[in-house]
Amino acid sequence: MNSDKNAQDFKPDTIFVKGEQGMEIITNFRQTSSCFKVYEIDPAIGCDFGCVYCSMYAQEKDMEHRPVKVFVNYPDYLARFISENKDKDLTFNFTPKSDALSPSLIETGVTQKILDVLTDNKNRFYMLTKSGIPRDDVAERLIKARELCQIIISSGLPNERYRALLEPNAPSISDRMELGKFCKENGIPISGIVAPYLPIASDLDADRYKEEVIERYAEAGIDHLSVHLLKLSLDCRDRMSRAIGGDNQGQHDLSRLYDPEKCKSIEWTLPGGKKILRYYPLEEVVKKDLTAMKRLAKEKGMTVSTCVEVMRLIGDMEFNDDAGNKGLTCVGFRR
Repeated sequence: MNSDKNAQDFKPDTIFVKGEQGMEIITNFRQTSSCFKVYEIDPAIGCDFGCVYCSMYAQEKDMEHRPVKVFVNYPDYLARFISENKDKDLTFNFTPKSDALSPSLIETGVTQKILDVLTDNKNRFYMLTKSGIPRDDVAERLIKARELCQIIISSGLPNERYRALLEPNAPSISDRMELGKFCKENGIPISGIVAPYLPIASDLDADRYKEEVIERYAEAGIDHLSVHLLKLSLDCRDRMSRAIGGDNQGQHDLSRLYDPEKCKSIEWTLPGGKKILRYYPLEEVVKKDLTAMKRLAKEKGMTVSTCVEVMRLIGDMEFNDDAGNKGLTCVGFRR
């Protein structure tokens, strides 16, 4: 598979939805008991990038990435919400259930309009993305909003072969690092999230994998990483195993790593309100890998953090201390 061609030739498959029926209401972003208060901006249902492991749209037997439904009236709804809640400290996450820089949201103009609403009202926001540098009209808006925003680059897979298998329509790893460099050059606050980190790969050198992930972010000028553990439902675990194992270069032992008899689970809320169990990897693997990644990052002058629930899982509630001293939250948001 030519991974660059695959991503480059991708065209959005989008349904335009007018009005507000079926739209996700703006609500507090809290998936676990330890999450901090920030509001979600969710102008779409689905995502162009089609990640096989997606925490929102790939955890059941039926993947619901596409076609992407974009609510074209969402910017008006957001503007009204901000006006009606001026007494609150409104900070937004744009968007945890899709990707604000994905083709569908940009081609419909919804991302541009939302950026205008946030900038005009001087609301802080975070944007987690797998995108490369967006087209000029969006890039200019991000530069204009640099005093208000933070971009978080998501890249955790070891190489382009795995990216093509598990993130089939997403931009390349190198494109994402170019976005990081663009942000640094233009004064836009930036951090990284190692998402997802595969806790084992039978045909990879596990130590080299970690080193390469750290190095790619360091070369892009990013000095903080949040490590996002891959939490999987059993349906999603089996789908990932098939996707990776079919390439004749080694079968990942995901069944052992995500054994429901041995692994801790978390109840996860999917779009629409349905709840599903997602499993953490084996605790001993998690602790070993997180400790190694923190050491490697420190050697590069970088800090790392992870979810508070994961710190409880590995029994290390001081894991985020260095990052916290820099004003960074568990997922890398700057306070």
